[in-house]
Amino acid sequence: MGSDPGKIETADFDLLRHSLSQQDTKVVLSLGGGGVRMFAHAAVFDFLDKLGVSERISEVWGSSGGAIMGSLFAMGMSPEEMKGIAGVAFKGKIVRHLPGYLSLAKRMFLDLLGLSKQSASLQVFRDYQRQLEDFLSKVLEGRRFQRRFFCTAFNLETQENEVLGSEPAHDFYGADKVYRTDVLDAVMASSAIPVLFEPRVIRGEGVERRYIDGALIEDVPTQSVYKKWIRDKEFGVEKSRQLLLITVTLQPSAFVSTNLLQNSRFRRLPGFEHVVMSLNCAEYMRKAATKANKKMLRQDPNVELWDLNITVPNGGMLSLDLIPGVMEAAETSVPMEFRRIGAEMIF
Repeated sequence: MGSDPGKIETADFDLLRHSLSQQDTKVVLSLGGGGVRMFAHAAVFDFLDKLGVSERISEVWGSSGGAIMGSLFAMGMSPEEMKGIAGVAFKGKIVRHLPGYLSLAKRMFLDLLGLSKQSASLQVFRDYQRQLEDFLSKVLEGRRFQRRFFCTAFNLETQENEVLGSEPAHDFYGADKVYRTDVLDAVMASSAIPVLFEPRVIRGEGVERRYIDGALIEDVPTQSVYKKWIRDKEFGVEKSRQLLLITVTLQPSAFVSTNLLQNSRFRRLPGFEHVVMSLNCAEYMRKAATKANKKMLRQDPNVELWDLNITVPNGGMLSLDLIPGVMEAAETSVPMEFRRIGAEMIF
């Protein structure tokens, strides 16, 4: 780093700046999910700002928590503002802290016995979802997109991932669709954690579409970005000859790393081992699909893929207590990952 902590002046990142500054290259930033660990993405935005290349990003994509953070970035919110939101969230002033494991276990036990009038265990998470939506509606109100924004969500009727965007778009290949959607609807659909959160219902074109978390199929939008870029070129609306896609994956995966799955009280519940096994199998399949998608992109000579893997603390995907550790880890991990990308460009 240079003497000014607000700037990045070392030669380590000159190759990155050069690639990002090419006028015939479209630069897209794609952000993965991770529950409350989504705040790690603020460190990515901050790094790009300090590198002086944020303005080169023309499209922002995201799934789940990445969709939430991506929408804020696309609407011009600064990394410092996002860090401020993270601090407020940690204090429980956006969504309330979830009950402890013992309290959740008690609620689930009452549900199993049929002694609660409604699903007491799920109601905790539905309240969390409602509080998140209330906050986002206030934050997003009055803001306008400064970059194109797209996110993925899983359509329960068609059983396919669909793209929800900030602008009208044509059909993709086959059944793949892109829908122009209100930004709040889009991010709440993309982040509707299966089972825990209610599916998001979006009405339009004479139909109702029900969505859940887009990260189920595509943790970090990759293939969707590529297919849209190809299709835009075919329609003549995309003039860039090259695509530079920056993907940001938060490690480990939120779906299989929650402390909830490791808690001894929950392990005693009937069928719990089968639930864990199903989650692990789904995760293996998703990783295989992600690997295949990235391989496909790397085979295209007109595509450059910067695949960043940001390591952040393990724990419950909705645990607010993780936030400070996530922010600290991301501040260290993000520059290291960009430095790794730069080194790979040399060799």
